[in-house]
Amino acid sequence: IKKENLTEKSCYISQLCCYHGISNKIAEEIYKSYKNFSELLTASTNDLSDIEIVSDEGKIKKLGIIGNKLYDYLHYVEIINNHKKIIIKKRQ
Repeated sequence: IKKENLTEKSCYISQLCCYHGISNKIAEEIYKSYKNFSELLTASTNDLSDIEIVSDEGKIKKLGIIGNKLYDYLHYVEIINNHKKIIIKKRQ
């Protein structure tokens, strides 16, 4: 993205695309429901996994496991012995 074309939306979508499994199309769909990271952080794992993506062929698919992984990444979730545990780390 050229500097003169940079907007809050394009920056947010570019940041979302940095997460594994998030394409530009998926980031655009996330943007429709959550306009910024503050809003995105309020979403539950079910909210994210239920986001619907429409393919080029017109098929509707839910974000599913990618939404779950995004939630886990945003909330520092660590899986220990098949149990999810939210980890909050202090900056040093």
